[in-house]
Amino acid sequence: MTFWNHLFTVPTGGIAIVKIIDTTSRIANSSVDYLMVPPMKGFSKMPTHPSWSFLIENPSGTRVLFDLGIAIDWRQYAPIVSDRITTNGWHITADRSVADIIEDGGVPRESINSIIWSLVFGNLRAFDFFGDGSFYLLDTPGHSVGHLGGLVRTTKNPDTFIFMGGDLCHHAGEVRPSKYKPLPNEMAPEILPEFLRQVCPGAVLEELLTSRSRAADQSFFDPHLGSDIPEAIRTIGKVQEADANDNVLFLYAHDTSLLDGMVDLFPQVANNWKKNGWRTKLYWHFLGDFREALGLLDNA
Repeated sequence: MTFWNHLFTVPTGGIAIVKIIDTTSRIANSSVDYLMVPPMKGFSKMPTHPSWSFLIENPSGTRVLFDLGIAIDWRQYAPIVSDRITTNGWHITADRSVADIIEDGGVPRESINSIIWSLVFGNLRAFDFFGDGSFYLLDTPGHSVGHLGGLVRTTKNPDTFIFMGGDLCHHAGEVRPSKYKPLPNEMAPEILPEFLRQVCPGAVLEELLTSRSRAADQSFFDPHLGSDIPEAIRTIGKVQEADANDNVLFLYAHDTSLLDGMVDLFPQVANNWKKNGWRTKLYWHFLGDFREALGLLDNA
């Protein structure tokens, strides 16, 4: 265990089965500066990002869906939403509904007992959803009024968890690095092979922070989209305590790292994520988005 693992502790409880659903939703052509600040030269467009849903099943057989992705007919959303999509030039596609996806995987839509839209452990207020400690709803305000996160206990001995962040961030660079989990001195070279073979890749990445008036132990970005930005920043600060814990896998609604085949998606079970090394593979994967920005630094 790392030094910071003690910051995020959870009472003992049961286990729930988690499955990660690719809703087929994709959002392209969104501007970084619409979602996050401060700007980073060489990183102006977000990568095409997905929208994940999570199927959670309690041992009693109760099933919950956490998030539903984007509707196939998103143009039928309320004008305040659909007009914003059109005005901002976002390219949105969704080929299938979550209901159809789960039924193809053997889960009847009528078997879903609850649907939770993500619109206290450590510093996070929590509600024990099933009453057995297997799934908690977390108060994660800032992006929207009443925004919720979710925490599922995935194994015991050791206790491990999947933290579903919803829209509390739109890029892992809003959460990482942190004072609890600074940039590493070494990391998997396949993330940024042209840069990370240097003697001290952490120093190269640190320059992306300090050159933009960020501290070396501060996340690359702050949120720029939300109903209460100061509250959103405070929420992220609390979430960073959980994100630094080796037994917590933090995933968010539009997490692009899940697209590259490194995790098992529905109908496969995600509970053995720690045994399968998913956190190690995914944690710094987002740094690959900064390839052009690092190239500009290298040529400065």
